Amino acid sequence: MKNGIIIIGLIFVILACEKKENPLIGQTAYDFVLKDSSDQSQKLSDFNSQKIMLHFWADWCASCREEFYTLQNIYDAIKKQNSTIIAINVGQTKDHVKELIDEYGVTFPMLRDESKEISEKYNVHGLPMNYFITTTGTIHKIVPGWMDKDKILQIMQEMD
Repeated sequence: MKNGIIIIGLIFVILACEKKENPLIGQTAYDFVLKDSSDQSQKLSDFNSQKIMLHFWADWCASCREEFYTLQNIYDAIKKQNSTIIAINVGQTKDHVKELIDEYGVTFPMLRDESKEISEKYNVHGLPMNYFITTTGTIHKIVPGWMDKDKILQIMQEMD
């Protein structure tokens, strides 16, 4: 009897820990206005009708920094295919963003969420965090952590 109770308890623990689909998937992406490193305002809706990889990062995150060469390479490959990458720095100043742009030669949009308001709206709880948004503005997929080129391109193709 005692073993049966333990087994049932373990089943409940496993089911409680099972990964649930993020409730933002399938929802319309929250529109925002953020500034770039030149203090120019940009809105997410400025990129309407494009497939978007929304990438949240900070310069203290080692994997975020390492990922920028890959992201630039992908951006160069997809920018003429109605697709873009938008990187959002979380909680840091314009100088942090500008330094990274210069260091890595980044040409895709790099925006600043100094107040962390937008990252909170997107439920960002770790960095890097990636949101894939369809041409209709719907969140297709959310992927936490570092991603390789093949995985990013695969998800971008899924949105066709």
